[in-house]
Amino acid sequence: MKTYSVLSIVTALVILPCITRAQVAINSVSTVSTITVSGGTATQAIAAHSGSVNGVLPGNSYNVRYNNNGNVSINSFSLTGKTYLQFRGFDTIIVRRVANASEPTNGNKQHIYCQGNATIDNTTFQMPFPVAFPQVSNFNFMEKVMKDGFINRGSDNVFNNDSGSDLTFNNIERVDFVYKAGISTTATSSAGFVITERGGNDPFKIAPITAIDANGNPTAFGSVLSVPASAYGAAITNASTYVMRKDASDNTLRPFSVVPAQAIKGVFIRFSDLGIGALQKVYGYALMGNDVTATTSAQVLNFTNSTYYPTTTNNANGGMDLASAPGIFHTDLVLDVKFINASVQTKNCEQLVQWTDDDYLRVKEYQLEKSINRENYTNVATFAGGQTANFAYTDKNFKSSAYYRVKAIMNDGGFYYSGILFAKNNCGAAGVNLYPNPATDKININFDGERMNGTVSIFATDGREYGRWTVNANTSLFQADIHALPSGQYFVKISNVNGMQKSFPVVKR
Repeated sequence: MKTYSVLSIVTALVILPCITRAQVAINSVSTVSTITVSGGTATQAIAAHSGSVNGVLPGNSYNVRYNNNGNVSINSFSLTGKTYLQFRGFDTIIVRRVANASEPTNGNKQHIYCQGNATIDNTTFQMPFPVAFPQVSNFNFMEKVMKDGFINRGSDNVFNNDSGSDLTFNNIERVDFVYKAGISTTATSSAGFVITERGGNDPFKIAPITAIDANGNPTAFGSVLSVPASAYGAAITNASTYVMRKDASDNTLRPFSVVPAQAIKGVFIRFSDLGIGALQKVYGYALMGNDVTATTSAQVLNFTNSTYYPTTTNNANGGMDLASAPGIFHTDLVLDVKFINASVQTKNCEQLVQWTDDDYLRVKEYQLEKSINRENYTNVATFAGGQTANFAYTDKNFKSSAYYRVKAIMNDGGFYYSGILFAKNNCGAAGVNLYPNPATDKININFDGERMNGTVSIFATDGREYGRWTVNANTSLFQADIHALPSGQYFVKISNVNGMQKSFPVVKR
């Protein structure tokens, strides 16, 4: 297949059913980490998979400790002197499965990875898993992981279905990432999708979704784009990986493998690279293995036809370790969000959200929406449209992190959103210090004049809480009595009602 340059691709996309090398590597990104997500912290005794490898002992029972730490998401990235911002994520992820010789059913087999320190205690059989994976409907863990948008988790060897090439063979032929409202723009080279992968070394194919039915299932596709391994950019994050596995005949997500450190890398695929024309609606994209031969819309739809979707895909063509989907990005505000200029800033431990909309005369009302996990948004304030272009709202019910967006509902019933705003602070933590350390009888906690109204707790390294004290508002100096504690290493956790949380290591003599 002929390889086109970026410039020639723009003119050739309209007539070619399959194209190559139009995508752009992502080398400079803005990430947000340690975000609190739903799911909580829990410990569950789980027997490892019978075929587990790489330090995970087959069949052994591990105490898997799920928690909320270490999430990484992309807020923006830079390209040719411009900053691309996240427009939004996807409404639904659909995994298309087909039985094959290695997986003789089209059952719900699952592989999930998450980057962490990847150390497993095979003495007491403790396995710390860096993020929370709550139960999901029909055990669709992969769909949830891919939708969450945290790029340091994903799924192993998604399109590999040849058991002779790797332990993590699947029964997956296509994965659909659907944005039900659809989007369009006149500047098709200034908006697109970010694809990220662990390792950044596996080719794949992608096609835009150009029509969907009432349930969000794709009914039509645009041109198929071949993305080579060389298209990925530099490392965004780098860490070892825990892998969990659920077989089609088993409804338990089990410890399976530990993978040495690899980088997460990304590639930006513009609407223009996918042959999307000016003001043409696009509803997301479908990913496929590199050996897929489908070129027309009807062929891409027909994922059960082995002529177009081989069921013997090896690791070289199907080994994509797909990271969670960062979503839709744009620059120059070229999507529907272009009318709203929004910002958020911390003031007195509260969040001030402000926005301006020059198109306010066509708007019936504005709804300020808030989310803790960037997936489920709730309306926290409503403002009448048609009267002013400038708006402000102070969120006094703010914890350590949150996402905001503004929804403009137009007089004709249509609507559009602002960009997604992320807010995070450690209000009150900057001036906090503890002394003495090491300590014998008491620990002094100096808040240095900062506003304090919350709790002070002390924990052992195994997570056991040894003490908790309530601190009244405006306390500047607090003294904790630790004389009864055994000697050893502890952590002092300080939390206030404004969402500040801070931990300090302390040695008790």
